[in-house]
Amino acid sequence: MTTHLRVRAGGHELLLPSTSVLHITDNGGDEAVPLLDLPRTLGAAAPGSVVILYGEEEDAIRLRVDEVIGLVNVPEGMLARLPVLTSRFAQLFDSITVEAIEGRHPLCLRARLAVES
Repeated sequence: MTTHLRVRAGGHELLLPSTSVLHITDNGGDEAVPLLDLPRTLGAAAPGSVVILYGEEEDAIRLRVDEVIGLVNVPEGMLARLPVLTSRFAQLFDSITVEAIEGRHPLCLRARLAVES
């Protein structure tokens, strides 16, 4: 069983491996760290309002999301690998929940992301 942080971004529910979540804040955080605005990346008009420091200390990025829902334990075998739909999609997501979590099947963000500054 692994623990993931559930978030909403651009109308989508996503899972972030909790081991990759370093810090959560209401403000933008360190401007020197690259920022990925997930709501805008996923097609929303407005930017997110919560910033998560994500990844590993030496190559962390900031993720902007709309809302943090909470933590969820994901049993082994509940995540299924996704087919490569587009190269950008494959850079962001690697799996989806097989069983619904509160009626939704969230996508799982990769544990490590590379973002252009």
